Amino acid sequence: MGKSSEWSCKIEVKGLEPRFEQASIGVDSFQALYGGLRLLCAHLDKVATTLTLLDGRAGDVGTPLIVPWSFTPLLKAEVYRLIEGKIKEELEAGR
Repeated sequence: MGKSSEWSCKIEVKGLEPRFEQASIGVDSFQALYGGLRLLCAHLDKVATTLTLLDGRAGDVGTPLIVPWSFTPLLKAEVYRLIEGKIKEELEAGR
């Protein structure tokens, strides 16, 4: 990006209408990549009801949960534990 302490990650998804293109800037490569992936997940969540896997139904695609960095490590662990528990309950109920 012109300064040694600024990195950029360009995210582009072809095949979506309209095409998705964004860039994320960070102080290092990891921060730029992480920010780019968060932008992508947020966008995909907005259009999730129209997305499909091959031979799938509209809306059958989800995106990974991204817990905000501002949460404490204990709160992040609790959020993931609760979600994993709910997923397990749903899967067991469907057997």
